[in-house]
Amino acid sequence: MTAGDLSPDKVRAAALDARTSRSEERRNGWGVKFRDDGQNTLERVQHYMLQWQDGRLVTVWPERFAVASAKFVPLPRVGER
Repeated sequence: MTAGDLSPDKVRAAALDARTSRSEERRNGWGVKFRDDGQNTLERVQHYMLQWQDGRLVTVWPERFAVASAKFVPLPRVGER
């Protein structure tokens, strides 16, 4: 896929022509196929919780993607900070 140049119309046309399959094997779990309104019809809303642990950014939720357990630090109440 190539737009040919960076004009908005050509970039949009190239994006609308882009296709990948939906696959659980993809890192993000979804594919790409845009409608005319620009929405990806193969997306799935998936939220991830990441934490910095030992100098690395790791996924801690959802459990099926977690590479480490979440660490919780007790924080003082807002008025006590």
